[in-house]
Amino acid sequence: MKHQLQPEGTDTRPRTRSGVIKASKPASRSDFDSLRRSEPPRAFSKSNARKAVERASGALKDAERDMSNRQRVANDDRKPLEERQSRRRQATYLRENTSDIPQTKPQARQTGSAPQETAPVPSTQTDAVKWYQNKWIKYGSMAVLMALMVLVAFTKPIDQSSESQIDSALTRALIGFGIARTLNGVISVAQGTEFAVQPAGVGVNFSPGEILDPVNDLVERFSWVMLVATSSLGIQKILLEVSSWIGISFMLAGAAVFWLLTRMQSGAASSVAKFASRVLLVMLLLRFLIPLGSIANDWVYRQFLEPRFETSSQQLEVASERIREISTRQSNPPEESASLRQKARNIYQSMTSKFDFDGMLQDYKRSAEDVSEHAVNLIVVFLLQTILFPLLFLYVVYRAFKYLLLPPASA
Repeated sequence: MKHQLQPEGTDTRPRTRSGVIKASKPASRSDFDSLRRSEPPRAFSKSNARKAVERASGALKDAERDMSNRQRVANDDRKPLEERQSRRRQATYLRENTSDIPQTKPQARQTGSAPQETAPVPSTQTDAVKWYQNKWIKYGSMAVLMALMVLVAFTKPIDQSSESQIDSALTRALIGFGIARTLNGVISVAQGTEFAVQPAGVGVNFSPGEILDPVNDLVERFSWVMLVATSSLGIQKILLEVSSWIGISFMLAGAAVFWLLTRMQSGAASSVAKFASRVLLVMLLLRFLIPLGSIANDWVYRQFLEPRFETSSQQLEVASERIREISTRQSNPPEESASLRQKARNIYQSMTSKFDFDGMLQDYKRSAEDVSEHAVNLIVVFLLQTILFPLLFLYVVYRAFKYLLLPPASA
């Protein structure tokens, strides 16, 4: 059977072909141009244009952001190298030029906190050095100072001045000691002198010199102070001769050279430099402590104590002469005489001797007051000049040398 059953609704009519189907070929540029010319241009709306501008601006921002991120990454990669180089330059500078500055411990980094970035120090700032921080200027000035001190130690200019000043002080102390011993002898004679008074032929003996007994105790202590002052000045003169010995000057020169070399090689913080500083300190004290202390002591005496010493010593000499003159006034008993006129004269002298005795007591009192005042003044002068001021000046010189050679470590 040629014809088969078809379902209902199926179109069984033969279809006619319009032509032969040809194989398709790829479109060329001319085909697109013709198609574009044939179709009218499509109009864009405002919303589409705004979206296109926003997309372009967003792309531009993304490109700029990407560029900045790349630049920041490059800078971060370059910063550690610059910081290391800057720290290396600073360490080299500090090691070469500021080796004497005591180093402080670095502060510990706080845990849990972000590291703080320090700006690198420009090379121009690290290279700019103050004049007094330059090591050549500093060590050159130290060398000049040490050379001057050694020159003074060998030429002995201050030793000669100090020796003359100690001799002058020793002479003053001997003068004071002589005044004290003279007063002690005069007062002792006055105390042992008795005055005989015979009013109306009745003999009475008096000892007005006993009023000087407290003053005599003060004069004895004054003579003891003068002895101590004289001994102190004698010891200072012997120590001055020891310090001016040529061997101590040579040892001082060696200690100065050793100290300067250790400071230049290893710096002030090293143990060798500290040992050299202590050796130089000892030698400076042995060589210059006594001369400098004597010069300072004599300057203080000239400025403040000399007028007091001159006045008090003169007044004590006057008081000694007055006491000697008073003690010679002795009322002797009248001599026996056959003449009636001579007997009357003796009776008159014996009656008026009481008034002379009262005058002697007043003179002794005034002399005792003068001796007490001026003896205390001289005691103060010699205690200050021979004991207190020398000890004070020796301590000041010691502290000055120690501060220059062994400065306190910075906190």
